[in-house]
Amino acid sequence: MLTLLALHPEGLTADELSVMVYPESASVSTVRAEMLRLRNMLAKHSEGRPEPALVPQSRPYRLPHGLAVDARQVLGYLECGAYRPALDLYRGAVLPRSEAPAIAALRNEVSTVLREAVLSDAGSAVLLAYLSLAEARNDVEAWSLALRLLPLRSPRRAAVVARLERLEKELG
Repeated sequence: MLTLLALHPEGLTADELSVMVYPESASVSTVRAEMLRLRNMLAKHSEGRPEPALVPQSRPYRLPHGLAVDARQVLGYLECGAYRPALDLYRGAVLPRSEAPAIAALRNEVSTVLREAVLSDAGSAVLLAYLSLAEARNDVEAWSLALRLLPLRSPRRAAVVARLERLEKELG
């Protein structure tokens, strides 16, 4: 919920949060109860501070101050063609255990845009950095592209060939 509020600084209603958070329909009272728990937890951890920066406000639910979401920052870097900073910031799948529909959509968007940007426009160094990510471990297309981009005398070429051979054995 906190991530969704950070992504929507204008605020979200309980109905909107319900659709974004729960894979199946949930009542608005469930969202309100969860928001109350979240607010209480964040307020507790903000005690002693002049203004609790993360405690959501209501009507609509929103954060009192902007909060950067690294997934949006990664997408921003990719839009500018800044692949290395995007990869440096990217720590893997966005909230990988979340089943919230809006989070799953964001996770898919970031992963897909990152992969497509790196495969279509990045150089071999950025591609190799991408291949170090867990989600690219078995990406045959990306490993094959790395092999094509690396110079014949590159010391990294042997590791790429070995990975492709292993993938061929494992995946058929």
